Amino acid sequence: MHISLDSALGRQRRLNSVGESVFQIAPDAAAGYSLRSLTGGDPAVVRVRRESDNNERDFNASGVSSGELVNWVNEQITPPLDVRELTATGRDGPIIEAAAAYSLRNLSSSYTGSVVDVRRDSDGNTESFTAAEVTDGTLTTWVGAGNDGTVSKWYDQSTTSGVPNAKHAVQTDPASQPKIVDGGSLVLRGNKPSINFFNDALESPVAVSQTTMSVFTYAQPAADGDTGAELRNRCLLASGTAFALTGPNSDNQWGFRYGGVVTFSYSSSLIRSMNLHTFLGGTTGANYFSSGSNVYTDTVVRSNSTLNGFTIGRKPHITGHNTRGYISEMIIYDSDQTDNRTALEANIGEVYGIAGIPAYEDTVNGFVETWYDQSGNGNDATQLTAIYQPTIVSAGALVQEGGNPSLEFDGPLARQLATTQGYIVELSQNSASVFVVAKATTTNNSGYILTEGDSVDPYSSSFIVNGPPATDATLWVNGDTFGTGYPLNTQALGGFIYDGITFQAYLNGSADGSGTVDLLPETSLQSYIGSSAQPSGSTVNNFSGLISEIITYKSDQSANRPAIEANINNQYDIYS
Repeated sequence: MHISLDSALGRQRRLNSVGESVFQIAPDAAAGYSLRSLTGGDPAVVRVRRESDNNERDFNASGVSSGELVNWVNEQITPPLDVRELTATGRDGPIIEAAAAYSLRNLSSSYTGSVVDVRRDSDGNTESFTAAEVTDGTLTTWVGAGNDGTVSKWYDQSTTSGVPNAKHAVQTDPASQPKIVDGGSLVLRGNKPSINFFNDALESPVAVSQTTMSVFTYAQPAADGDTGAELRNRCLLASGTAFALTGPNSDNQWGFRYGGVVTFSYSSSLIRSMNLHTFLGGTTGANYFSSGSNVYTDTVVRSNSTLNGFTIGRKPHITGHNTRGYISEMIIYDSDQTDNRTALEANIGEVYGIAGIPAYEDTVNGFVETWYDQSGNGNDATQLTAIYQPTIVSAGALVQEGGNPSLEFDGPLARQLATTQGYIVELSQNSASVFVVAKATTTNNSGYILTEGDSVDPYSSSFIVNGPPATDATLWVNGDTFGTGYPLNTQALGGFIYDGITFQAYLNGSADGSGTVDLLPETSLQSYIGSSAQPSGSTVNNFSGLISEIITYKSDQSANRPAIEANINNQYDIYS
């Protein structure tokens, strides 16, 4: 469920409630990072990566506050056969092509063909049906009240370079055809069309490499009432003796056969309900997932033989290894789809309402790849390594402080952004002014909110707008400290003004310590948000907390400071 955040933000946005934007009050900033507009317009403020499929997208200030960002992070509307490869700019590469794809819905936005051929038992006639005709009553009307309809062909929707693969799964023997209409009623699981396999099977001619293959299937291998021995040997998909998604010869586990070796994964209670079963085979072994959760890993790489043809719903070489449940969808790839697993699972989970898939439960995380500089100087703060990106949407909800969107930095995870065009202050070259809105949530010895220069002794002209370290300081410059420091678990407006001689720290609009420092040239070449001036992954001096806004000038803004701070305070309600 996707909602607007207009009400969740708690109050109307007060972008320019004091009459002017920050950059109208004091133009010529060196850099400005915020999730609101600092310009009076509606600029792009952030580029976000959503965890479900690693896609990226830019958002302006209004998109962040209106709920557009959160809705985009949580949704996954791209059908599996339309999912594209990741590039440096998001999921805009070539379409990821499946070897075969079977479903009762359209797996691509461009697919318009039939999804099944159905035989009605009353007269043995066969007819083709599209996905729309399966659900709109056309199929059941044709089969007729009280009659059964069985699947003689399940159409392959996959293509290669736009040409249909046509690896249709068929069954010519009416006695072995699975049901799609039972007694005149469409077979449904969770209100979605499904095919009832009860010791039935369809044969697919698809060929794949055994070592590098992937399977995604939404299915229930066992019947609702199966217990004990009835749970054994239920097979969703098999290729001879080489590969199978199958139950073992016991009633307590479900697993897969890979390279002729049976491995086991999880409790059989899960095979009496519809689940998304994912098998991923690669050059380092195989992994098995149940509804998005990794439940088994096999680290042995099997022989790289070609599997020619699969049986859906039965293990062909052993009598009795048959599914007694339902299959709604099955997609097979001749490649290891580990990197794209969550992207493919997200849409399947959204469509079928699969608990445990974040996209369905609206609990997807969103991370910041770029925090855009609104000053016009193009000095954006970026982080290209996913594990070090700060959070903007946490478990499906916008990160906020006091009703305002914020970025969350987790010190132990070394989340950090670094500028792309050099320093945003450069103390050794000019006077400077810095304004920072942040909330420290952990005493991390020295939780650095914003740094520049060399933070390793002997120090260059490094400054640090600090979190609550062991010895409190709002400002740290080359080993000298000024001020009382950001309070723990309370949002504050801190910063400093350097007039070329004296540093004056400020906290919540009031002077907070001052002094002079001998400065040396900076050496790091960048400014850092959320950490000291060290590469990503450093385990020291990382900030834990929320950062809402950073504005810097390479000039003395003493005359404009009260108006700048009033504008900021009016937005964030930090102090009276």
